Amino acid sequence: MPDRIVPQPTMENVRISGLEELQAHLQELLNDSTLPFNEKLFDDVELQLTEDNIPPLLPSFLPPLTTILKSTTQDPTPCLTLTIKLLSPLPLARTLTIADPPSLITALQSPLPGANQLALAILHKGAATPSDAAILSTLPDVIEELVEAWLSTDNVSVAEKAAKVLGDLLEVDCDVVAPPPQPLASVTDSTTQELSLLYWASLKMIDYDDVLVHLNLVDFFETLVSVMRVAETRSPIVDEELGALIRTAAKDDTVLRDALRGLPDRTIEEEAEPLREYITKLLQG
Repeated sequence: MPDRIVPQPTMENVRISGLEELQAHLQELLNDSTLPFNEKLFDDVELQLTEDNIPPLLPSFLPPLTTILKSTTQDPTPCLTLTIKLLSPLPLARTLTIADPPSLITALQSPLPGANQLALAILHKGAATPSDAAILSTLPDVIEELVEAWLSTDNVSVAEKAAKVLGDLLEVDCDVVAPPPQPLASVTDSTTQELSLLYWASLKMIDYDDVLVHLNLVDFFETLVSVMRVAETRSPIVDEELGALIRTAAKDDTVLRDALRGLPDRTIEEEAEPLREYITKLLQG
């Protein structure tokens, strides 16, 4: 009996009302960047999109949409939401084949909020799973631009989205337990295996000459220790990893070390002694 042939979906058999009209409208927008978006047309098509009918649309619709987002000076919301919907079924690794790291950096550096938002939407896919976050941890230049966009943008929506992306990335990354750092054989600083975004954010993106940044780092570690002591996800291996991180961070940072040791004196009485014991354990290993 011959193998059954399953027909592959094509643009011709994707039944979405308004699809041809939208395709023509996108071409008009490419030809004239001052032309206003037909918001109703964007909305009508977006409402009909599903995981099943999106894949055959990607080759025809993603290129013009991304080009428009990188150039438009008007409110990009209709174009942005449609683009995000089209990208929604794709995992991060697949999306990075469409929008490679140099393209993401260019979009993050753009003065146009639409380009920023598109890059942030793609980077947010890294918060889906720990393995996705690990992929982004191998792209430090992209993460640096993400932080730069968060700190320097004057667009409230971009700043809020960047903060959300960073927060979600670090949250999903907390469950990724990397091996403890291995000390070198000599007079030399210990090394940290940079296998997670938490390590990179805590140890590598800090300018210790910037007093405000340093104080924020101290506050971050105080909060991290306080939360992790009572966290449901706490375990011996998590404590070991957190201790390795803190010992590396506090090795040459007396301000951080003294702040952590004095933290129990600044907390409520019933928490003081358990917290003191926990911090001592983390600092001593």
